[in-house]
Order: sequence, then C-alpha cells, then structure tokens
Amino acid sequence: MSDTPEKCPKCGKSFQGEPIPEKYRKEYYGGKTHYSLCMGRTIQGQDHVSSWYCQFCQYVWARDMGKE
Repeated sequence: MSDTPEKCPKCGKSFQGEPIPEKYRKEYYGGKTHYSLCMGRTIQGQDHVSSWYCQFCQYVWARDMGKE
C-alpha cells in the first residue's frame, strides 16, 4: 500500500503510528518502519481502497485526489 497518505490534506495531522518491530518490517510490511493511522474505505464488492478517512478531523477524500 505504497500510496497510503502520510498526513491529512485538511488538518495536516500525521498518520505515522507506532514503530513496527524490526523482525516484521521486511517480510510483512515491505520495509516500512511505522504503522499507519490512516484508514482506507472500500465499496462493498470491490477489493481496493476507494477513499481515505482521517480519524482526527473526520475528513474523507478520494483515493486518487491530487493525482494526474
């Protein structure tokens, strides 16, 4: 999930969570060092994230917002 936002585009709050234990980083998390607090939303019957949700300010935005 490399396109997961790092911060909310509305409130600017960082989505960086707790550190991922080193023994799990490479095999299970693709080398990422921290968990993400960003929440992805899906549409029933689809297998991908359609929008993102900020738990801090309750802002919802489209997955592809800002991409060309």
